[in-house]
Amino acid sequence: MKKQILISIAIIIFALIIYLSYTYINIQVGLIFFIIEFIVAILFLFKKHTKLHTKLEAIEKSLYKQIKESSGQNFYQLEALLSLYQFIKLILPLPKSREWVASPDYLKINNFIF
Repeated sequence: MKKQILISIAIIIFALIIYLSYTYINIQVGLIFFIIEFIVAILFLFKKHTKLHTKLEAIEKSLYKQIKESSGQNFYQLEALLSLYQFIKLILPLPKSREWVASPDYLKINNFIF
C-alpha cells in the first residue's frame, strides 16, 4: 500500500514538473520529462503484469491439480458403484451413495473379502 502511494506521488510530481517545464522553461525539457515519465509508467505496468501473470499461472496449476484429483476420485467411486450394482443384482435402485455409511470403493473391497 505504501509503495502504491509513493508511486502515485512520484507520478504527480513528474506531471507537475512536465507542466512547469512546458510553461516556464522550454518545450524540449518538458518533452524529455514526459518521455521519462512514460518509460517509468511502462516499466511499472510491465512489472505489475508479470506479477499478475505469475499469480494466475500458480492458480491455474492449483486448479488443474484439484480438478485432476477430484475427477480421478469420482471415476474410482463410479467404477466401484457399478461393480457393486452388478455384484448385488438389485431390482430397485439404491439410495444416493452420499447417504451411505461406507463409500462405494470401500464396499467393493469388502464384497471381495466376504
